[in-house]
Amino acid sequence: MPVITALQPRRGRVVNVFLGGSLAFSLGQELARDAGLEVGQELHPSQVQELLHQDLLRHARDHALRLLSYRPRSEREVRERLRRHPFPPEVVAQVAAQLRERGLVDDRTFSRFWRESRERFSPRSRRLVEGELRQKGVDPALAKEATGSLDEEALCLQAARKKLPTLEALPPESRRKKLIAFLRRRGFSWEVISRAVKALDSLRG
Repeated sequence: MPVITALQPRRGRVVNVFLGGSLAFSLGQELARDAGLEVGQELHPSQVQELLHQDLLRHARDHALRLLSYRPRSEREVRERLRRHPFPPEVVAQVAAQLRERGLVDDRTFSRFWRESRERFSPRSRRLVEGELRQKGVDPALAKEATGSLDEEALCLQAARKKLPTLEALPPESRRKKLIAFLRRRGFSWEVISRAVKALDSLRG
């Protein structure tokens, strides 16, 4: 069996493993330490394959954790980004399962985050938010549950108030048309939009 002839640390917390005097593969330093690798140790080819698989898992897990450090994500989002890297399907499945078990990927928690983010920063209709969640792979029943209590009237009025200052330079009729078109793109029905526009008109005197 091949024998480890050198373990050469390099930048990025990586170790080059030499077998029989030649560079055979590289591993993360932590994995090499946990595996107890040392010069003079024999490595069966199956052991090498398992070490490489574990190192690939580490790379994929680290990549997923970086993604999650920016914002919560649905499980499908994480899987798609890992496949795009690309990592093999079995590695993607293992990492997704590990993240799920640790509670780092949870579609119910993600759905609440997405709903609250839309409410706070970019108000839109219940239908649109539910559709966005479904596009991100959230189960339809879960998406409906997360958005069921959204207040369309309040959201439409909030969206209109946020948009209105950007239209102030326009003549009144053009401003009104632009605002209505904007609210339609945000998924609100004509009835809801009409009430929001009337409310704003009354507030403006």
